[in-house]
Amino acid sequence: MKHRTLGDENVQKKLKSYITVKVMRENEDDVKDLPIIYGVPSIFFMTPEKEVIESVVGYFNVEDFLSYISDVEKKILKAKSL
Repeated sequence: MKHRTLGDENVQKKLKSYITVKVMRENEDDVKDLPIIYGVPSIFFMTPEKEVIESVVGYFNVEDFLSYISDVEKKILKAKSL
């Protein structure tokens, strides 16, 4: 996923709106403040207060990941309008 999906130009453009952090689960200090990780890769969309908005585990191809990001953005906008 790192090279094919996250390395894609369109995905990188979409993720510029976010703060992205790569965490290696082998380092306990890296994961202590994160929700429980059930598998890899794990992707979390979180608020600045570390509340999970959306999470998913597993590989995405470029098209599916872009669609997933769009779905998360819709969920965020809907929550803000309430």
